[in-house]
Amino acid sequence: LFTPAAANAGLRRRGLVAGMGCVALLTVVAAPGLADLWRSLPLVGLGATARFGAVSALLLGLLAGDALERAPRPARLAAVALALGWIALAFHHAPPPALPSALTRGDLGDEVAGFLRRPPASVSSGRLEVVGWVHPDPPVVAARLRLEGLDGAGAARPGAGHAQPAELSGEPFPELAPDERAAAPPGARFFRSRDLDVRRLDEGSWRLRVELLAGDGAVLGQRTVGVVRVTRPPRTRARTAVALLLALVVLLVVPRGPTASVLLLAVALFQALDFAEGKNPAVPRAECFPPTRTEAVLAEVLGPRRFLAAPGVLPANTGLLARLRDLDGYDALDVAGFDLYRPFALRPGTHPLLGWHAWGVDLASPAFQLLGVGALVTERPRLEPGWELVAGPRDAPREAEVYVARAVDPLPRAFCVARRVDRAQVLADPAAFDPRATCFLEDGADWVPAAPFRQAEVAFGAASNNRVSVRASLDGDGLLVLTDQDFAGWRVEVDGEPGRILRTDAIFRGVPLGPGDHRVVFHYNPPSLWIGAALAAAALLATLAIAWR
Repeated sequence: LFTPAAANAGLRRRGLVAGMGCVALLTVVAAPGLADLWRSLPLVGLGATARFGAVSALLLGLLAGDALERAPRPARLAAVALALGWIALAFHHAPPPALPSALTRGDLGDEVAGFLRRPPASVSSGRLEVVGWVHPDPPVVAARLRLEGLDGAGAARPGAGHAQPAELSGEPFPELAPDERAAAPPGARFFRSRDLDVRRLDEGSWRLRVELLAGDGAVLGQRTVGVVRVTRPPRTRARTAVALLLALVVLLVVPRGPTASVLLLAVALFQALDFAEGKNPAVPRAECFPPTRTEAVLAEVLGPRRFLAAPGVLPANTGLLARLRDLDGYDALDVAGFDLYRPFALRPGTHPLLGWHAWGVDLASPAFQLLGVGALVTERPRLEPGWELVAGPRDAPREAEVYVARAVDPLPRAFCVARRVDRAQVLADPAAFDPRATCFLEDGADWVPAAPFRQAEVAFGAASNNRVSVRASLDGDGLLVLTDQDFAGWRVEVDGEPGRILRTDAIFRGVPLGPGDHRVVFHYNPPSLWIGAALAAAALLATLAIAWR
């Protein structure tokens, strides 16, 4: 590998790198054959293929760098000219094409429903506001705004759709002017939808429809509001442009050799550090993921508990972005054991993966109660015993884009039990298991309280990705149950001394405690972390030694 002949050979296995890079790129752009093959893979096919974008960029970038190192000066000049052309193309902004006006005609006559305010034909920011009226005669009890993404020919794009509940009121809204109120017939009801942030829509043309609903959710009629073009003006950071210019200057002026390589690496390091600043510096978080009233309600009512949403109600990774604990994963409940646990928390006959949402779970099952869900987020209210409606687009104590139901007395994230039952007994009759009073253990673990407690108080403390602290006070022996999933690498300290973690209630963590006041601290410190750090340090030293030689 380190002979002069090998060094002059450049990148090894070019064909393999090129093949992998092209396959990754075609997967990202959803080439039909590859997309069908990807979807046919069990479970994996449900993942987003967009993750291959970084892989293809890296592999094809390696090929481009290898070609530039070996290319003569005219070819390098041509590459620079091509790069400049791509940069100019990136700054060129062409708005989506206008669509035929026939697409804006409504399906309901003006005598049934009408519009008082419509969004402009082209927008780039702000919220889409639609205000209108409905004749008092039709039995309309709800309304919603439906958006359809359109292609250049005006046909609906598959998968590009969004539904937003609209507010329906028997009285005119305060913001309406007198002439707007006079435009509605006597006794009319008014609807409005102003919660849809333009930043949540892809660039392109969107058709807006208002759907009028009956009490059972059936669509009584619909009326097209119009077609809105969403545009995204180009933007870039000044430091990014400086990095691009410096790289082009190095390619044009500096002769090939160690000096040029070092300068290009320095420019790349500058750009990487600049991009990493603030974790998402190119566009502020509030602009990429605008905050919503639903997120504010969840942040207020959840505390240390989790929430579970219906499919398509919240944008993907809302919990991760808003620092909320989402039962869909990313909060210490997302490894293989959790997949085996989920069927016990679902309604009978529900698919364990596709049915894992707010409508598919059995709210009364002990397995679901152990997951510590404090809120359900749905497109329509789901009210069952033990749950109360706290927010929604209509008929709710607080206003939100969708409906939020809160558990009245949810199981705490950490609590103590005084008695252990047999695991086989629980599996034989899961519905009879009471997780507040009893527990069962896994992996042959044993715990027998000498004098079970009569009273216990547990106060949940601070929590982070790798540390959770709890304070407990008992008048006897008990088992502290933390409803975070047990996983290799987690350690526990009880009053500063090492303790033991027992896998409890199938997948959770349990810690035996005696009488008295205790401070229990869980911390994640796996050996693999330090082994990986040591290997990375050794690789860095070896790389520096080889480069020096």
